[in-house]
Amino acid sequence: MVRQQMFELISAKDVEDYISQKDTVFVDLRSRREFEEGHIEGAFCLSMEQIKSGNYFLAKEYVYVLYCNHGGVSMQAAALIANGEVLIFTLVGGFEEYEKFMRSLVDRKQVKL
Repeated sequence: MVRQQMFELISAKDVEDYISQKDTVFVDLRSRREFEEGHIEGAFCLSMEQIKSGNYFLAKEYVYVLYCNHGGVSMQAAALIANGEVLIFTLVGGFEEYEKFMRSLVDRKQVKL
């Protein structure tokens, strides 16, 4: 029996659409140090150890966007969390891809000035 994937992938470009939505929660799966050095606005830090041990709570009324450095860990976490009761997205390319996208926006704005 093949298990159906119960989470979706989003791009760095899509993140901006979700940041402004009150029902979206960003979950940073990187280390506490990496989180403190920079993270997506409004995100909270959750470790894979917490996920593996079940030491977390996700309310059904929210949409969750998981991310890590490059995308692999967040996909593993999403597979563990996804149960059909909460809507889970993972950020393709992780925080690294998000930072690249944000820098490209800044670069484009500077060119127009």
